[in-house]
Amino acid sequence: MVTSPGAEAQQFHRDVASAVVSRSSLAVSCQVSIEDTAPTQGALEVVPGTNHYDARVSDRERLGDPRYAQLPVAVPAGTATVYMQHTMHRGGANTHAKERPFYFFTLMGDGIAPPGLAYTMQLEDIGRWQLDGEKLAPRTVECNLR
Repeated sequence: MVTSPGAEAQQFHRDVASAVVSRSSLAVSCQVSIEDTAPTQGALEVVPGTNHYDARVSDRERLGDPRYAQLPVAVPAGTATVYMQHTMHRGGANTHAKERPFYFFTLMGDGIAPPGLAYTMQLEDIGRWQLDGEKLAPRTVECNLR
């Protein structure tokens, strides 16, 4: 993925629906920085403390509470940032002259259904497909990852 110069900040959000938010989540979101990232380069921003979910406090209240200050995650190239899917976060505005390239993926516990992210794939699908001309086709050689 790439956050281009001029990109606006996302709204703070969670990668799972509020109906499935819990502290016992078995899935995490991961970002790997391809280049050194400046805070003004559309860096990942997290709201510390929101990994401890409390249904009595709304997300809107958390964002207005100075105890939950937003923290930009400006990191050197090759850094892997791992956070629980229910942690409030966003991609910040990119006011820098350079784009911010990064890999994003989700790691999930065995038997956990994807939370609906379009770029999430099941373990058994890795290595099973290939491009055949312009079509997606099953690989002719099976890939066993277990």
